[in-house]
Amino acid sequence: KEFWDMLERLKSEGITVLVSTAYMDEASLCDRIALMREGSFIATDTPQNIINR
Repeated sequence: KEFWDMLERLKSEGITVLVSTAYMDEASLCDRIALMREGSFIATDTPQNIINR
């Protein structure tokens, strides 16, 4: 929780942060996400658009 609160503060200051997670519930807190398979990007979009695919 503390980590995500810190990221929210940085976001409000306009600071870009790159986060790596295997959990979609965490990724859904981000503005944009990129999915990777075997080292290559297979999708880049908003979390909701990725979920809707």
